[in-house]
Amino acid sequence: MKRWECLYDFFKDINENCNYVVLRNGDDIDWKNSLIKNDGDLDVLCENRKAFIELSGAVPIYSSRRRDNYYITVANHKVRIDIRYVGDRYYDKNWEKDILLCRQFNGLYYLPDETNDMYSVIYHILLQKKYIPEKYRNGILSRMYGNSFKGKTVSDTDIAESMMKDLIKYLQFNHYCITVPHDCGVYFNYTNAGKMSCNISYIQRAFRRLRYKIESRR
Repeated sequence: MKRWECLYDFFKDINENCNYVVLRNGDDIDWKNSLIKNDGDLDVLCENRKAFIELSGAVPIYSSRRRDNYYITVANHKVRIDIRYVGDRYYDKNWEKDILLCRQFNGLYYLPDETNDMYSVIYHILLQKKYIPEKYRNGILSRMYGNSFKGKTVSDTDIAESMMKDLIKYLQFNHYCITVPHDCGVYFNYTNAGKMSCNISYIQRAFRRLRYKIESRR
């Protein structure tokens, strides 16, 4: 099993050898102790999952091939990492390619550029969560609308509707589609997808639910 002395070493290696970005939780990295704060995990998107796994020494948490949750060993403890990859339908395949194409380096690791970062998080909130997580609420408001909601009580419904309108325009402009993720452990919000006029058939929905039940028993 591959072991890393610290997260600095881990990122130094993948920075030089992998096309990837940290999608979320990069700000929660505790560099001193080489862990993710609040027992969190890292979300990454890479061009080639197999290459990323081999280089990082990532070990699957679940036996199911329909789960993309792994861990790496750093300084004798486990750091959980969700490995998303081009073609896994976590986002539209062309969008995943564009995120990697436009990535930026912050001196420690690669991350999406500001626009892709903002809209990928909005997509994550609306399509991959049942409710708006508290940790995103104020951040998304300030990034999208500045001080327009300052001092006002805004419901999650109002926030979701505003984000939905902006996300629809962004997806349409870039010709991106809404996709059901390959990872059956990722929640998919069919209600919001329906509101966004996403064309998801009943058969596809039923198959996904059946597949999840089967995989969860393994």
